[in-house]
Amino acid sequence: MMNPNEIDALADAVAERVAARRLLLRLLTAEGVRATRTLAELRTSDPAEPMALEALVRGRLLLAREVGGETAYELAHEALIKGWAELRRWIDGDRAALSIGSGVGTVWTQSRSIVERTTVTRRRATDH
Repeated sequence: MMNPNEIDALADAVAERVAARRLLLRLLTAEGVRATRTLAELRTSDPAEPMALEALVRGRLLLAREVGGETAYELAHEALIKGWAELRRWIDGDRAALSIGSGVGTVWTQSRSIVERTTVTRRRATDH
């Protein structure tokens, strides 16, 4: 029989795996190609996500880089999509989530662009 510490460790591992799957799927477009997402675009309230994200970067499955002052993430290589059987199964089983994730990323990018343009317009107006 497992002791409580072993049960907790197993539960944490399962939660981290679920979070990793969710993160990986959000880093793909509806067409199943790599997408770059900022931490703000990826973040949810799942407490296992930060550890899963760190493990994916440490394991070199994801690249992390600075984009416009924010950390952005993407799959390390397109070959992972076709060559990693488990990821392929997740993609095939979760087409709806990919569509939603792609839409959320697009909406986020569009709204951020609007905010940036509004800020620039306001600055110009106050400079004159």
